[in-house]
This record gives sequence, C-alpha cells and structure tokens, in this order.
Amino acid sequence: FSLGEPTLADQVRALARQGCDRIVVMQYFLYNGVHIEQDIPEMIVALREEFPGVEFVLQPTLQDDPALERLIVDRLLTDAGV
Repeated sequence: FSLGEPTLADQVRALARQGCDRIVVMQYFLYNGVHIEQDIPEMIVALREEFPGVEFVLQPTLQDDPALERLIVDRLLTDAGV
C-alpha cells in the first residue's frame, strides 16, 4: 500500500486539476485493518485541507458486503462439487 504508485494523493491532485469537485474513494480491501482504520482516514483529512472545495466520499471495505459472502460460499460449493 505505502509503495503503490500512483498514490491516493497523486490521484486526488490529478482529479482536482481536472475540475472534479467530488471524489469517491473505494477502499478495495477485503477486511478492515490499519490502512482502513488509520492510514486512509488520515490521508483524507489532509486532502480535505488541501482541497477544501472537493467533497470526499469514503466507501466501506468489502468486509461486510453480503455479495462477498455469497461469492465465497458459491466458490466453496463449486469446488466441493455441490
């Protein structure tokens, strides 16, 4: 996460330069952890200060998404031959 390019800040800056005033951040993680609970929220706070005219919407992780649960069950059943 910390070594990934482009960074969240890089992407936000590029979108803001293009005139975006609403940015939806999809947290593409299966489970909550330090990135979700600390790192990303801290980044969003700093980005809100840097871009006060931009609305940031932070999507939840996939952890509690019923579709993920269905996908896992379907794959297990398929592998079990059910």
